[in-house]
Amino acid sequence: MDYNRFISSYYRGEQKGNYMIRKMALLAETTPEAVDLTSGMPSRDTFPISSATFKCKNGTTLELSEDEMKDITPYQSSQGMTELLTWIRKFHEKYHSPPLMDNENSERRFDICVTPGAMGAMSVLFPIIMERNDVVLLEAFNYPGTTNNIDKVLAYPIELSMDEFGVKPDALVDAIVNWKQKTIESGAPNPDDLNPPKVFYTVPIGHNPTGIVVPLQRKKEIYKIAQKYNLLIVEDDPYFYFQYDEQIFTPSYQSIDVDGRVIRIDSMAKFFAPGLRIGWVTGPSKIIRTVIPAQVSATIAPGAFAQIAVLKLFGKTGMVGFQDRIQELKHFYKPKRDLSVSLLKKHLKDDVEWIEPQAGIFLWMKLKNLADSMIFIDSEDCRKYGVFVVPGAGFLVRPKGPCPYLRISFTRMSTEDLEKGIICLSQWIKDATRKELSGI
Repeated sequence: MDYNRFISSYYRGEQKGNYMIRKMALLAETTPEAVDLTSGMPSRDTFPISSATFKCKNGTTLELSEDEMKDITPYQSSQGMTELLTWIRKFHEKYHSPPLMDNENSERRFDICVTPGAMGAMSVLFPIIMERNDVVLLEAFNYPGTTNNIDKVLAYPIELSMDEFGVKPDALVDAIVNWKQKTIESGAPNPDDLNPPKVFYTVPIGHNPTGIVVPLQRKKEIYKIAQKYNLLIVEDDPYFYFQYDEQIFTPSYQSIDVDGRVIRIDSMAKFFAPGLRIGWVTGPSKIIRTVIPAQVSATIAPGAFAQIAVLKLFGKTGMVGFQDRIQELKHFYKPKRDLSVSLLKKHLKDDVEWIEPQAGIFLWMKLKNLADSMIFIDSEDCRKYGVFVVPGAGFLVRPKGPCPYLRISFTRMSTEDLEKGIICLSQWIKDATRKELSGI
């Protein structure tokens, strides 16, 4: 593949962000017998924390010794700690088995860069694979942080219609072939200045906000379209391990990527802890090797303390510990998903339609009798009814007119509060419907 097509003009040619300071420091690391006068790093002996202990809920204690604490005080590799990269590689080999993982002599070979969460991955990846006036294709509904990152590079997002299996293949083809007309219809201020689409961004498992899981057959159809029209697929997949009703996980786009055209974003946010800010981006080496120096400009490197926390937990328990964590989360969240659905059936079946989420942590519903869910943004009514939800307009690429959808999350609260919240929401919807019908 010609990866120059997918790398923005700013990042083509000389590697941006590859500072001379960083280059010399990395060179010095390879010659330990020489005197290193390069980096502006504080002395290891000045770090005020001498040791740390992580106490896990299962009774396990994970210790960080004084020497280990000193090891994480310097600036770390911009790609990520070596031990964590090794663990991620094993992890992807087991769960995704990238076809190009062992293709060591190719720009298409599998590569990794650890990032400060999924949003950190987007913030360094998007300016590389997108630039001003690029048309970017993505689902009709999206997490606003994603569209904000697209907007920051001055690219132009075009939303694709969805069904219960995700983006419709014919909608993707239509947007690729008729992209100029689509931009005109969407109200683009400068359609003649825009560039044809080359990137398709997707959240295929437990899609936020709809909860949809894209089945393997649909992914194969989408991948063939990407091959035909030479698209890069960005697979943002933080809910992959939150698949509730499958004994075997629905395979990822990365698992069928024979060309090196899939860039995958993973995150520990929902799986471990959001505050740790640990994620990673994987894919063809040509792209990932551009992400690494770009990260130097953004954050230098991901936080070492967070990286070593992940390593200590899964380094000790191995892949078995990771699998146990998957089952733990599934057994914790699936009853909440089931309770949410049963409560909707009990209290709201005449007022809303919904898709039962097969993965993820969100429940997406459509109001049957109300045209616009923006009524639920009124702060006084939120307090009056004692419940807060997110109107669907918050997930539109460019809101136009009324939007009858809304999203709830069922993960954080107790079963008692979950039931209370849906009963309160039911009362609010019924009251609003009566007002609507009576013309008040």
